[in-house]
Amino acid sequence: MVGWNSEGLEYLGIINAIMDKMATVSMIRTLVFVFIIHTLIICWTNDVDKKIRPTEAAALS
Repeated sequence: MVGWNSEGLEYLGIINAIMDKMATVSMIRTLVFVFIIHTLIICWTNDVDKKIRPTEAAALS
């Protein structure tokens, strides 16, 4: 049990080291992904609004 724990901790340490190096890259990728999805959702809801209420959409734009 003790041996397994020490091996497990070493393994987790390696994973943490890798994650630290990848953290900034994955963070940027996640932010870009979220931004793209967010933009797509905004565009889609705008299109839906124009289809549902064309007069209001025309008046606002």
